[in-house]
Amino acid sequence: MPHEEIGMTIFISDLEDACQHGDAAQVEQEAARVYLAADGSPAILEILAELALQNVEGNGGFIYHCLRAFAFKPEKERVWSFVQCILKTIKKQPLPPPNVGTNNGPKDMELIFQNCEKPIDWITVSAVWRLWESEYGRLPGFKREISHWISNQNTTKNKTPDGSNPDNIMRFKKNGGSYFVKVAENIIKSNDQVLERLSALEALRYFVKKMPIDCLPIVAKKINFLMNNNESR
Repeated sequence: MPHEEIGMTIFISDLEDACQHGDAAQVEQEAARVYLAADGSPAILEILAELALQNVEGNGGFIYHCLRAFAFKPEKERVWSFVQCILKTIKKQPLPPPNVGTNNGPKDMELIFQNCEKPIDWITVSAVWRLWESEYGRLPGFKREISHWISNQNTTKNKTPDGSNPDNIMRFKKNGGSYFVKVAENIIKSNDQVLERLSALEALRYFVKKMPIDCLPIVAKKINFLMNNNESR
């Protein structure tokens, strides 16, 4: 930041406007101003995360995992590196305008998961569901963008799935255990799109905990799809 700009009033809205307009140089400058004015506070990560969630489809999974990774080791000297990660993601495609929130929420996400077929979509739904249940300071903004995204998804209620609940998944839901560890080990041994499939498996593990028992056959079917089908990964 130029020396003559030190001491200027900093407005978060200037950073938001720069991101909205896609001005890469201005985005970097405004981000640096906010970062320095806040003395390296991680709050800037949430500001950028809220902006990125204007495109849940493209950014939802990354934003959840980025904030989660920082939370594992929330050190001040790491903030700027994470700022850069989010900025690079935002720059990949123009942001849509801020959205108006709706009354949609977690119950609708159950239906979205049941209806989505591609592993990348499972990852997105699990990520935004976790963000919804988080305690971030910008959570109202997160929910506004996520609820708008939900309103545009398939929330058609299907009939109760046929078949009994798989014993191994039922045991995991009730008692935990090593079921998903063993599935992950098989993915690693396959040496086939390991990172993508492990991310999808982690999403499915989350859904086992969140979905009602009568929907566990749906999760089992998606696990089988993940292990046996290469074309949609």
